Amino acid sequence: MISLTNNKDLKPEDFPSDIKGLRMTKQRREVLAVILRDRDHPTANDVFLRAQDRMPTISLATVYNCLEALVNHTIVRQVNLDRESSRYCPNLNDHCHFQDEASGKIHDVVFKETNQK
Repeated sequence: MISLTNNKDLKPEDFPSDIKGLRMTKQRREVLAVILRDRDHPTANDVFLRAQDRMPTISLATVYNCLEALVNHTIVRQVNLDRESSRYCPNLNDHCHFQDEASGKIHDVVFKETNQK
């Protein structure tokens, strides 16, 4: 199983060949590794630029196709905030997002259940 904790040492080859019925090509593995490494809700362009470090031949179109496949198989979640580019979140648990206006960072916010009647 894939750990959803921050892992700077995560490598694409750490992933199984199939996740949730999706065949994990080397490009999909790289895109998923980028999203899981920092967990900072990157845009497709952010993923593209980071993926190029390890896979210089990857194209932006391939990154978009990989992201679409990962979202369609519920491996990552697409997040839309206001009128900004879509961002990608590996946290599949119920939560919402908070964007710090000063830094621009996006944070996962988990609501604690209460037993109020």
